[in-house]
Amino acid sequence: MTTQYTPVPNNVIHNESINERQFHTYCKIMNHCWNPEQGAFEWTLPTSMNQFAKVLGKPRTTLIKHLRFLTQENLVRITHISTIAFTLIPTPTVHQRTELSTSDPIIINKTLNTEGIKDSEEEYVHQPTGVHQPTVNAEIEDFLKRAGVGNPTRAQLASSGVEMEYVVSWFHLTEMREEPVSHAIAAIRDELPLPYICDICGNLDGKHSVVKDSEGHIMECPMATHPHLNQAEVIEAFGELEKAGV
Repeated sequence: MTTQYTPVPNNVIHNESINERQFHTYCKIMNHCWNPEQGAFEWTLPTSMNQFAKVLGKPRTTLIKHLRFLTQENLVRITHISTIAFTLIPTPTVHQRTELSTSDPIIINKTLNTEGIKDSEEEYVHQPTGVHQPTVNAEIEDFLKRAGVGNPTRAQLASSGVEMEYVVSWFHLTEMREEPVSHAIAAIRDELPLPYICDICGNLDGKHSVVKDSEGHIMECPMATHPHLNQAEVIEAFGELEKAGV
């Protein structure tokens, strides 16, 4: 069995300004980003602080402090993609035959039909599932592919055990908010609860807007004053309603 190694710069090893805990976090980041086949460090896939803390096995608050220090020391470069999603890479302090360590990260576009995450090998999804391998949800995989999500992110989400409705809802939310697709990816990975979406006016988080009744009259969304009613009860009481678009 071949032993794999992660190169760590000597100047970092002998840097007395770094304590042992910070150095351990730095080494785990180096290991996470190192591609031994390419002999290069690569940008992480879009992630959130909660998800990356789980990957490195670090408390979230500790990781935030360590990343702040490593960034100030120019040992790690971070690019924020959205309010919760980011990607990072160790700075090119190791002499290596690579362009990946000095290039910019591939950023996800704000539209659903384009995304910069590399669309690599198809064997992530289209292969028999082993006994100890997670089952890939083909419906979710197909939706993510049509949404422009590449592998390995597509395969990871499709085999994470989340429900199709949950995935679709998060992508719909980010589209409504005109946020990057990476926001939906990070939220799904962290299994964040979906914010409230009104079934009548379509607005988010209890901020209702006006609607139009069957006769074209503009009115306040009934859910604003009758939050206890469900969609069927609102239609029974107020008739068919549609978004006013104003």
